Formats: sequence, C-alpha cells, structure tokens
Amino acid sequence: TLHVPGTNNGRDEILRSDVSKALDEADRRDVFNDAWVEKLFETADSATGLVISFQADIYHPDTVKSYRECTTQNRVDCDGFKRIRDHIERKAALYKKPVLIIHGDTNAYCFHKPAEGLAINLWRLNAPGDYKLIDAVKITFDPGNTETPFAALPMLKPMTLPKVCDYSR
Repeated sequence: TLHVPGTNNGRDEILRSDVSKALDEADRRDVFNDAWVEKLFETADSATGLVISFQADIYHPDTVKSYRECTTQNRVDCDGFKRIRDHIERKAALYKKPVLIIHGDTNAYCFHKPAEGLAINLWRLNAPGDYKLIDAVKITFDPGNTETPFAALPMLKPMTLPKVCDYSR
C-alpha cells in the first residue's frame, strides 16, 4: 500500500490546513512513496506478481491538470499524480511480471490496462464502493495466464467490469 490521497495528491482543496504545511507534507509524501515503490519492487523480485493499492485515482482525467510533474518549485499548478504514476509504470515495465494497481476515489468502476506501451504488464482496478455502486470484488491471480493474469469478479452484482473507465456516471 502507498499513501496517495485524492484531490491531486493532497495539493488541491486545502481548506482547513495551512497551505504551505500541507504542500510540505505532499512533497514529503512523494519522497517516501518513491522510496517505498523502489523497496516494493526490489523485495518482489522473487514473487510471481505484485499488487499495489492506494486511495486516489491517479488516472482520472480531471487530476491530470498538466503534463508537468509537481516539484518543490512548482507545488500547485501541476499533476500531483504524475510522479507516482510514471514511477510505477517504469518499475512495472522493468519488473516484467504482472502488476495490479487497486484504487478507489472515483465512481468509474473499471478493470483494464491503463498504460499502453511502456508497462504492458500493468493492470488497474478502480474499485467499487461509492454511493452509486456498492459492491466488493474478488481478485484472482493466474501467473500462467500471460494475457489476463488478474481477474476481477464483482461479488454482489455479477457482471463483466468495463475496460474503459466511464467518468460520466
């Protein structure tokens, strides 16, 4: 698990906190998440696959404010998820084994490959559970299945999960 909160990785909608301190925390969180991702892939070397979970939807189109990564010099007018998204995708591509990201935060219930090209072994489950759809998902893993090593089966309302996240719901 990583600590990746919504609202642009804690960089937007800072309503009750000191803005400077909240942004300092976001910067620190980025550094610790980077180190944790490195350690995670290092220790998973002998595993047949890897699952990473966190809260935020790092692929939501509204969170991608620009293609610029947040830095200590540019802390607000930036994509707060670009750093972690790119880091996971780079590490997954080098790992060459199945990697599943599980997150919530938005209502676009879906299961698909979010990164075309770089990390073809990366899968994403935008889990259910908001007010529009309450469900639980059973994840199965078949390391011998190179096409779809992960399967996600809704438990309360059996259905095939969409391969495209529909954010319009």
